[in-house]
Amino acid sequence: MDPKYAALSGLTRALIEKRGNVSEAEIRPFTAAGYAEVQILEVVAGIGVSTMAATTTNLAGTPIEDRLKSHATAFA
Repeated sequence: MDPKYAALSGLTRALIEKRGNVSEAEIRPFTAAGYAEVQILEVVAGIGVSTMAATTTNLAGTPIEDRLKSHATAFA
């Protein structure tokens, strides 16, 4: 995996799992990979948009497209 994507993924996971209460040790790989600290807000915004979209989809009962059903079982 690309080191920048790994750092982005790691920070995103930490932000979600710890509800934003991340430590400097969890931020450091993100900035060391070349991201600026201000881009953490972009990650938070991305998490928010994804959460709103998933919640709305679930509330509306939107069916999963056939071509994506095999991926959905991994998250059920």
